[in-house]
Amino acid sequence: MNEEGNTGAKADGRRGRMERLSRIYFSETGGDAGNGEAPVAFLPVLNGAGDRGEGAVDSIRRVLTRDGIRCLLAGDAGGGRYRVGGERVDVPDGPALLERIRAERNLGVFFLLLPPDPDERGLRVFCRGDTSLLLVESEISSLIEAYRVLKRMNEAERGTMPAILSVSPRRDAWDGVAHRRLADAAERFLHRRVPVWETEGPDRAAARIADGLRRMRSRREGGVDPLIRRVAPLFGREN
Repeated sequence: MNEEGNTGAKADGRRGRMERLSRIYFSETGGDAGNGEAPVAFLPVLNGAGDRGEGAVDSIRRVLTRDGIRCLLAGDAGGGRYRVGGERVDVPDGPALLERIRAERNLGVFFLLLPPDPDERGLRVFCRGDTSLLLVESEISSLIEAYRVLKRMNEAERGTMPAILSVSPRRDAWDGVAHRRLADAAERFLHRRVPVWETEGPDRAAARIADGLRRMRSRREGGVDPLIRRVAPLFGREN
């Protein structure tokens, strides 16, 4: 091969390496890769704290959005409808919500709010999260309900335990330790260790989620399809 041919081959090789590096870069950052490469974090939330819990999750969503991570938050609006948080939009049913997810571009995190006492289908979906959150208040009734969910998960041997997050304002010492007492009870009686997220505002929780999303970038399979497969059973679709 002559010198001109060698030069051309080297240039082609450099271009090929740059294209591969570009694909790796955008896959890691979520830039122009779109949903074809960047994985979507699924974060189901069992909301045992009512309106206060929903507000806490929406605050976390807003922090992530502010930091450039596209999020979608959906919750049961009653009558089979689902409310899309932050957009004041309802979708008519579960299958329509699946199509809404499919239509997302550059989605980073999907939050799904579940009721405090989910049916078996909801519990199965709850166990499929990359991270799952169990929201509680410091009232004894809220803690008992949360413990029952942990017990059901333990008996079914489904997935890892969710992280406990208390959304009660700190009015006294009990408010600051109640969720830890719940974790202690799970370890003592269920023999399962349950992580606890301290209640220091939405920024810290958002940072935890963003860190988990960065670690997910190493997955080969990305986009919304793995997410769809995990949430579809909630809507009667087994994929």
